[in-house]
Amino acid sequence: MFPSKRSYRIFKMKLSKGFTLLELIIAMGVLTFAMALIIYAFTQSMRIFTAELYEGDTAAEIQRSLDRMTKELRNALEIVSTSETSVTFWYQDLNNNGTREANETVTYSWTGTSEGYLKRIVQTASIEVATGVKSFSLTYNNPTPANIRLINIYITVQKGSNLSTLESSVKSRNL
Repeated sequence: MFPSKRSYRIFKMKLSKGFTLLELIIAMGVLTFAMALIIYAFTQSMRIFTAELYEGDTAAEIQRSLDRMTKELRNALEIVSTSETSVTFWYQDLNNNGTREANETVTYSWTGTSEGYLKRIVQTASIEVATGVKSFSLTYNNPTPANIRLINIYITVQKGSNLSTLESSVKSRNL
């Protein structure tokens, strides 16, 4: 004998009312795996973003330093002294008297050690314009400071595992 229609409907409702324990465990496993993939992708993208941001900061610092140095050398009135890792020049005639004075002379110098810094010196004030300088060199078209017309600048900066190298050539306008 077949069950009545009413009992069949009740039986059918009980079957379709919830999930079995196995279905819940499988659904939780799939969701856990999906969340693990999302979290992994997020942390990897954050690592890459941070590394690129750090590398961008390093490149920006070295670029600002090089831009300032080339601008000042381009407008130099006189090259005072040179070496492979430093240059001293008369940058501006602040009081328009036609003579070089200590507060008008600028020196760019590297400490000479790996992970050192590039400094800009005016009179007795020294400012670090680039840190983490791995190498810095200057080459000139002439060994005599009074005859220098072209200066080549090479600078390498390392911060962490990021290594940035830039070079520039400067022709002075006023020499």
